[in-house]
Amino acid sequence: MLEPPAAEGRLSDLSFKYEGRRYRAECFRPTYKTKVEVVYELARLAQDCLEIARGYPVVLSIAIDLNGKPTVAARRELVSAVNDASRQVAEDTSQKPETFPTVLMTGPIGTVSVTRAVATQLGGRRIVLRHPSFPHTGDDWDYFARAGVGEVAAASGIHGTVEGMDGLSHFAVWLPPGLHRADQSKEDPDVSLERLGRKIESKLGQARSTTGEHRFLVVDVWQTRLRDGLPERGERLRRKVVESHQGVAGLLMVRREWKSDLGRHGYHIVPFLREKEPRLPDSLVVGLKERGP
Repeated sequence: MLEPPAAEGRLSDLSFKYEGRRYRAECFRPTYKTKVEVVYELARLAQDCLEIARGYPVVLSIAIDLNGKPTVAARRELVSAVNDASRQVAEDTSQKPETFPTVLMTGPIGTVSVTRAVATQLGGRRIVLRHPSFPHTGDDWDYFARAGVGEVAAASGIHGTVEGMDGLSHFAVWLPPGLHRADQSKEDPDVSLERLGRKIESKLGQARSTTGEHRFLVVDVWQTRLRDGLPERGERLRRKVVESHQGVAGLLMVRREWKSDLGRHGYHIVPFLREKEPRLPDSLVVGLKERGP
């Protein structure tokens, strides 16, 4: 069941029955706080740029490095630059189909890179090709979006298949230092896990049941990898979140990552289970690891 009622008028994410016992789960991914208007403008910028990409017969990789806060006026200028660069890339590709042309434009608002890209499938790895002089070479963008070049019907499965699509154009943007999220992966691991534990505890109320169901949490966080090879840190988190709260059967820390052996994304899962009942069954955890949450 999706969004079952919880205690105190709250809603959980889902409830289900496994091996004759009912469980209630709360799933969440902590996010950094960004002003609503910034998020809105980034989404509109991505939408407008990908709409331009749909007008060209090639897969495009669009990268933008902003010098300031995204605004309506800035979006209009950037979209115009993306359109000009996309037109040039498409023309160059038509003349030399074997090449991957790239165009770089710079101005007071920011830097725009448009490059002919490789086709990727839905759910595939995020690859953003950029001009060699683009300011960022890593994959630490602040916003990413992707749209199909093929027909919408093919993507939805109404007609044809996703495999028959031409590919997916994509968009990435980097915010200036005053607006982008801090790189939390560089902070002290113990401090990071301690703060994460407090956030997780604040979500336990949404999984509290008045009908006696066992509850657990699934948390998608980058700190999942901190647990590997450092069992003492994980044990502190397990005691804090699982053992210290009545009826909590376990905590699953997960992280979506590219699985090269499978050719698709999957999940790295680290379980924190209660020592005694109520406890998540090992068979359930193993099944999730094999098939994904």
